[in-house]
Formats: sequence, structure tokens, C-alpha cells
Amino acid sequence: MVQPTESGLVVNTGIDYDISVREILETFHEQGVNCASIGGQPSHVASWWSDDALSDLVELCDSLRMTIHSIHCPIGTDHNLCSVDPQILAKTVKGMERAIRAATELGAEAVVFHAYALQDPLFQRVRTIETHLEELILLAEALNVQFAVENLPNEGCVGALYAIMAVMGDRLKFCWDSGHANLPGSGGLSLLDCLRDSLCMVHLSDNDGQTDQHLIPGMGSMDFDKIMKKLAKIGYRGCILLETKRPRGMTLVRAVKLNLEAGRTLLSLREGYTMGLGQ
Repeated sequence: MVQPTESGLVVNTGIDYDISVREILETFHEQGVNCASIGGQPSHVASWWSDDALSDLVELCDSLRMTIHSIHCPIGTDHNLCSVDPQILAKTVKGMERAIRAATELGAEAVVFHAYALQDPLFQRVRTIETHLEELILLAEALNVQFAVENLPNEGCVGALYAIMAVMGDRLKFCWDSGHANLPGSGGLSLLDCLRDSLCMVHLSDNDGQTDQHLIPGMGSMDFDKIMKKLAKIGYRGCILLETKRPRGMTLVRAVKLNLEAGRTLLSLREGYTMGLGQ
């Protein structure tokens, strides 16, 4: 299990993909965030993709004394390990390999990727996943990086998640995303019961139950008291990673402050339930 940082809180740079990773990390530092994760959209992937960009990011983190907890593999329709399109598959594998190597340079503990839906030809897709994941996990193990697959909403993605976990066994870990789990056909909290032994981190954000809005916890419809109680019950003591977006019209500084307030509240809730309070 990925261990918590000093505060137990991690904030994702995806809080605003229109702002550079440099500016976001500097703002994090100014507001007291000492641990961050790097989001998977192209604008932030660019911060570690090339050798020069990665070198600059390492230098920046050193100067800010910023810990990078994890890196999200590139996401989008052209990044899908379930694809049987040779070009998409090659691009996906390259991005995942690059993320693992970047994590090593940045001292990050984990790399996360999405499990997209399996479609026909099913057998070929499962074999494709098995072949390439074996290579990727071997690389991650050699570089002492934890490799984790994240749940996505809809039944097809949940099926893919279970298929991938069944194929790879204990060598692949699980990242539970609350925002995805709150959407139709997602498996919800039951995924935490089914995959509790593989759980290594959680991504937390809120939404209205219909779309993945990446709201700050408390701004949507989710019952975070219930979620923290569940995490305490299954023994999850890893960090709380906030994967939210800056609300429209709100400054980045204000959004970071609200994330910190929400994160501290969530950690306090979980701690209370872990100690047997509020049962």
C-alpha cells in the first residue's frame, strides 16, 4: 500500500489543466501543499514527457521540496490498453513506459492507468492486455514503482477492471476513484469490498451522480461520511488524494485552500472511524 505523506493529503495538478504544472506546484507550495500527483491530460503529461521537461520538473520539485506521490498515465481515446489498433496500442504502451520511468526520476511511488471497456474480439483484447501488462509490471517492479489500475464508470469498464485484475493477480494494485464510482453502472462502494486486498490508493472528488465533474468534496451529492467509514472498515490507511477541478470563477488559490479544508475533514472522519468513533 502506498504510504501516507506527512499530512496524509495529496492534491492533483489536474485542478486546472489550463495552468502549467510549474505554476500549480508553486501555488501548492505557497498554500502548504507538500505532496502532489501529476494529472494525465496532455498539457500536464508534457511536464514529464521529454528528458528536458522531466529534468526541469525534478529541479522544480527539489527547489519547492515538493513530493510527487504518483503520476497518471496519459488519458484519452488514443490511450487505451484494451485497443487492438496497433497504433493506439503502441502509443499507449509508450506512454505507460514513459510514466513509469518519469515516476522513478521524480521519486513517485505509483503510476495509475485507466481500465477501458473490453469489446469484441474479447479474447484478443484480453491477450493484448496480458502481454503488455506483463512487460509494464516487470518494468515497474524493476524500478520499484507501484503500478495501479483505476476504475471507470459503466459496466463495460467494470468488467475490464475485473478481467485485468484476474489476469495479473497480486502484482497489479487497485486505485479506487470515488467520482467514477458514483456514476451509473460503476460498481460503487462494492468495488472496495471486492478488491480491498489490492487497494493501494484512492482518488477523491464529488459529482451529481450523473457526470464526472471532479467537484471538491461536499459540493456534490456523494456521502463522504459513508466513504470514510468504508475505508476505515477495510483498513485503508493510505493517503487521501484529491482529484478535483477548480470551480469556474474561483481563483486557483481559493480552490487549493478549499481542497485542503475538505481533505483535512475527510482524514479526520476516517481517523475517527478507524479508532471506533461514530460507529
